[in-house]
Amino acid sequence: MKNILVIFLMLSSMLNAQGNKLKFSHKVLYDFYFVSDSLQNEKKNYEKMVLYFSDEYSIFQSNNKIKVDSLLSRIKNEDLKKRPFLKVNNVIYKNNLTKKVYFIENINTESLAYIDNYHDMRWEMVNETKMLLNVPCKKAITNYKGRKYIAWYSEKIPFSFGPYKFGGLPGLILELFDTKNNFKYTATEITATDINLVSNIDYKVINKDEFIKYKLDFLRSVYKPLIYNPIEL
Repeated sequence: MKNILVIFLMLSSMLNAQGNKLKFSHKVLYDFYFVSDSLQNEKKNYEKMVLYFSDEYSIFQSNNKIKVDSLLSRIKNEDLKKRPFLKVNNVIYKNNLTKKVYFIENINTESLAYIDNYHDMRWEMVNETKMLLNVPCKKAITNYKGRKYIAWYSEKIPFSFGPYKFGGLPGLILELFDTKNNFKYTATEITATDINLVSNIDYKVINKDEFIKYKLDFLRSVYKPLIYNPIEL
């Protein structure tokens, strides 16, 4: 029996012919450890992340996003500081057909997005292997947005997706981390599934510079002092 999940974003230009549904064939859970303040990298935050994917597209987000978005929709008129926030509030949507990546986030009272390059990282293959989730994995290295990352991927799972915006390898990325130990994703579970994600809220597409400025201005108005260590910079 198909599971129907409601996510709070509108992928209006990307939905299939069956309506406001995107059908996914696989689900991957990741443990995500990250540093909010790069000057205090011994203090780690944690969020359970989920990757849904099929041959055509993928969605990557917090595993708790659906529940928190539902709660926020009911208390949207309350003080912002009293509202619950996810530690990772963005959604990464990849379209394997159009080769576009959409970075979507609810900021303040708006749903905003920008379009980024699709799998624009250049990978160096390394002759090392290890086992993750009982499958053999190979090592690859890339420099992306000022950071050096190491990925472990499995050709036994021949899908070119991974956590966050990462992908472009000849297999699913099961582990990814930067060499300064600020960000680490580790897959904990992979399951075949038959899930439709249903969208129900529109979002506004702006350019990346506008998006970052809007987010920083909002964070400065809520949090003092501002601590911000985004993975994309």
